Amino acid sequence: MPGDALKDRIIFSHEELVLPRYPPTAAPDLRSRLDETRELVRKGDGEAASMIAVEEGRKVGIPGMIWPNPPVPACQLELEALDTNAVTAHARSTDFETGEITAAYRTDKGVFHRSAFASRKDHAAVIRISSPSGSKLNYRMRLAPLPPKGTRFNPDEFAESSAGISGHWLSYHTEFKRKWDGSLKGFEFLAKVIARNGTLKDHDGWLHVTGADEILIIEDIRLARSLPLEGREALRRKLDAIGPDYPGLLAAHAAIHSEMFNRFRFDLGDGRRPTRTSEELLASSSFDKPNPDLLVQVLKACRYNLISATGKLPPTLQGLWSGTWTPMWSGDYTLNGNAPCAIACGLNTNLQEATDAYLGMMTRNVPFFERNARELYGAGGVFVPSRMSDRGDVYHYSKHHPHLYWFAGSSWTAHFYYDKWLHTRDEDFLKREAIPFMLGAYTFLREVLHQDDREG
Repeated sequence: MPGDALKDRIIFSHEELVLPRYPPTAAPDLRSRLDETRELVRKGDGEAASMIAVEEGRKVGIPGMIWPNPPVPACQLELEALDTNAVTAHARSTDFETGEITAAYRTDKGVFHRSAFASRKDHAAVIRISSPSGSKLNYRMRLAPLPPKGTRFNPDEFAESSAGISGHWLSYHTEFKRKWDGSLKGFEFLAKVIARNGTLKDHDGWLHVTGADEILIIEDIRLARSLPLEGREALRRKLDAIGPDYPGLLAAHAAIHSEMFNRFRFDLGDGRRPTRTSEELLASSSFDKPNPDLLVQVLKACRYNLISATGKLPPTLQGLWSGTWTPMWSGDYTLNGNAPCAIACGLNTNLQEATDAYLGMMTRNVPFFERNARELYGAGGVFVPSRMSDRGDVYHYSKHHPHLYWFAGSSWTAHFYYDKWLHTRDEDFLKREAIPFMLGAYTFLREVLHQDDREG
């Protein structure tokens, strides 16, 4: 929610919403040329060794760099105030402890608030528009796609979408044009608009809400892996079952979120909660002399981001908030650095959910990792790639990025399995997940690594 006073937009995402942009491909045959590759590396000619993967990739139809499929947003809710009086004050805030964000502004008509959170209790997004001054609320709203923002990427090449209004319901439907076995086929998005003491009217593609004392908008999404797309009626029933009680909904969510947030505490100085704004803290700090209160707030912001971006899956490069169909570096799980670093604090800051989300993703992708080892190198065990998103067999490499020779991923991941066992002493987890993965990493490395007995 950027928080513009009179024209705001809220972008909706889902951790498993991944655009099927790059279909699965055959694996380059690197086993047949492994001795040649090793000899080139021994001679110090890494560039020629890297070109072997490029050459073998072309033989199986890989013309160039393949990226993981990008996580993308579903759609955006556009909110516009019908009263366009001059804004005399404007503020935005994030409550790290509850997960609620708020945009507030004042005009000569009164004071207005827009607050939102994503409920861990009800698994839905909730938005409230209110006026502490008791002013009537007059807004128009619609669900719409995100604009391409001047890039050469055209979403219409990849998806067919439509938006609709029916009574107090806003809907958004997307079916992806590229489909293959196991890929996401599309999604249904639904928003329920509740205007207390107000009037709703469909006008020129917008839902107009006038004369309301409070506006509550509750949204959810249903992903589809089969056709035809279904789920709108199930969404409608779910949203109808959620009561129009914003404080109650927030309290139920905050009880879960705040418990996760407050398991870990970090203070510098006397531990008093700073009352200055982020801008004031930044202005009071320098590289040579950082303000301790700023450092504390930065850590709290990081923990808030990690909690908010962790669910069934761990955070991607941009968390859940890239807000574009073309995220940098494909917005993926960069396993050769970023993803392990993002969840590395999970156990020692009492946020095991981050570690569990990462390991759960890796365990589910073991069949892909086994395929990597088998088809790339004719080896047993597991080969964790440098990058992935919805699949664990992405052959992402080029002449200058020889990622198919990066063998550390399997052992690095195995270490997180071992760390979790050290932390929990869960013997069932050790036998069911940790030891099998560690043995898979050992098997692959034993078969693919080569010891050079020559001196020098």
